[in-house]
Amino acid sequence: MKKRQKYSIYAAFLLFAAMPTAATWAQKTAVFADADATYERGMSFYEQGLYGKAIEEFDALLKTPQTGTNRRDEAKRLNAELYHAVAALRLDNADAEKELQAFIYRHSPASVASVARLEIGRYYHQKRQHDKTIQYLSDIPAADLSTKELVEMKFRLGYAHFGKKDFKKAQPLFQQIRGVKGDFYEPSNYYFGVCAYYENNMSAALDAFKLVVGDKKNKYSTVVPLYICQIYFQQKNYKEVIDYGKTVAGNTDLREREQVAKLIGQSYFELRDYAQAATYLAQYVEQSQKVSQEDLYQLAYSQYRVSNYAKAIPTFEQLNTLNSDLGQNAVYNLADCYLKTGNKTAARMAFQRAGSMSFDKNIQEDAFMNYAKLSYELGFDNEAIQALQKVEEKSDYYGEAQNLLSKIFLATRDYETALKTLRAFSP
Repeated sequence: MKKRQKYSIYAAFLLFAAMPTAATWAQKTAVFADADATYERGMSFYEQGLYGKAIEEFDALLKTPQTGTNRRDEAKRLNAELYHAVAALRLDNADAEKELQAFIYRHSPASVASVARLEIGRYYHQKRQHDKTIQYLSDIPAADLSTKELVEMKFRLGYAHFGKKDFKKAQPLFQQIRGVKGDFYEPSNYYFGVCAYYENNMSAALDAFKLVVGDKKNKYSTVVPLYICQIYFQQKNYKEVIDYGKTVAGNTDLREREQVAKLIGQSYFELRDYAQAATYLAQYVEQSQKVSQEDLYQLAYSQYRVSNYAKAIPTFEQLNTLNSDLGQNAVYNLADCYLKTGNKTAARMAFQRAGSMSFDKNIQEDAFMNYAKLSYELGFDNEAIQALQKVEEKSDYYGEAQNLLSKIFLATRDYETALKTLRAFSP
């Protein structure tokens, strides 16, 4: 009995000694509370972008001795370790990426390693370093991420491929998330649409752009209308270009608004409504710092077709030095504008230039004939004769040229030459 009693007293003493005192409990509770507060401060600083302060808090937490194996506390320490490294990366600290790589190595294949990869990918996405973004995001298992994180990962990975102009890899990633409402809904539809556009899938691009442009508040709504007009134009759906373009052309927030005016004008041009074409193409040319030769020609030709020669002439004159098919057409029409406004001298010189170019044989022959006629009318007989003598027998203008030659010879009393000319033309 004594031994048993002795043992019980000893056991009770050990039990009592092992039990924490009230002071010990209070001390441990304070440690836990301080650790929680430190962690919360660190995460708060991190979310505010105060990465230096966040690192200080995470350092303090990680230096605190681990007092237990509570899963919640372990998770906080793990997060502190992760965001300590991510904060260092965002501060561009030299060894931050190595620190994160070591973290990933230590904790793979746990899901926290995937979160680390996502954080690094997010960082490099913001830096527009596409190769690095692809490197860290490509191998993340989908099961390791929440739905929100998975959508973000696919968008950033898709954007990295997009940035490298690898539309074939980017488009499927955007496709997988473009139906998910949230932060990436409009961006994923926009970039999917752009990928489809450059892959020449205009129908898919148009569907995506229409989803984006419906919300007038998102930033893409000022860009997408131009794409929509371009698609309609490429599809030769000119009426849709005009109808849709007019609904957005008045929006002063619209980027490249002058390009929409151009497409409306070109659509009217294709439909041969030259009055409307001239209005919108003039608006485009006036608002643009640089326009193509083709755009200038369409404007000039539209002005010419509605008999607005006062405006057509200076527009055509910007093209009359071009040694090209477009230049030949421009200077030929310019010559006709001069002729219709009574400036035969300028018309003669313009016809001569159009006739000197061989890009379009029909225009060349017609211009040469008009040059010869005006030379005759203005008293330049020798020039007229030289021009008319170059008209070949196979030309549709040969008979007219020979008749005019005979008139010139008769007018100069060179009867013998005139007779020879008439005889040569007679069947």
